[in-house]
Amino acid sequence: MILDNWKYHKSKVASYWLIKLDSVKQRKVLDIVRASVRSILQRIWRVSDVECLHLYRLFNRVFNRLLWSHGQGLWNCFCNSGTSWETIFSKSTEAVTADQLQCCQRIVELCKQCLLVVYKYSTDSRGSLTGINPDWDDTRSNEKINMIWTYS
Repeated sequence: MILDNWKYHKSKVASYWLIKLDSVKQRKVLDIVRASVRSILQRIWRVSDVECLHLYRLFNRVFNRLLWSHGQGLWNCFCNSGTSWETIFSKSTEAVTADQLQCCQRIVELCKQCLLVVYKYSTDSRGSLTGINPDWDDTRSNEKINMIWTYS
């Protein structure tokens, strides 16, 4: 796992996220998480437009902060300054409950994990024309990998 050998992977992940991926591709990586969260919120609250939910608006602020300064916001979450995104709430007059903050923290963790998955698939797939590990025969896995491959 990447985090088990973080000293080795840290500079490679940083280069991938901060240099190789342009802002459009960075947004697409986070959009994987955003789309899943949107779908879950629609089912939980039984609303078609999650934009009206206060929690989703908080999530959007977090997503935007993670993309701040060409992705530096998310990268800071891997470093010692991992809570820098929380400053968007401390500077706001809007009250954020402990539960809402915990949900936002989970969003950040999901974004970090998503980046690591996309990075791993891009590095594992180098040299392969399709970007798919030939040992995988599950159609759903292939579709997911193809989706991730297009973002790298």
